[in-house]
Amino acid sequence: MLALPPTAGLHVATIGQRPLRVSERLKEARETRNLSYRQIADATKLSVHVIRALEEERVSALPPGIYRRALVRAFAEEVGLDPESTLKAYL
Repeated sequence: MLALPPTAGLHVATIGQRPLRVSERLKEARETRNLSYRQIADATKLSVHVIRALEEERVSALPPGIYRRALVRAFAEEVGLDPESTLKAYL
């Protein structure tokens, strides 16, 4: 019997050989769904500034702790990513 690696059958988005960072996943998911920053902002009640900061990994522009986690969850859910696994990868 052929033993498959633990990630066999799972899709992991990559750039070249490196897995995408959470910020890249968020941006890619938003762009794939043809959603603008304004559409995400309106749906999540996040500011465009916060959405761009998440996509650009500008952590200093984001609130700390539990607030930052809530932002990541909201953005991920709106663009169709699993909020919990996205948050886990973010931390």
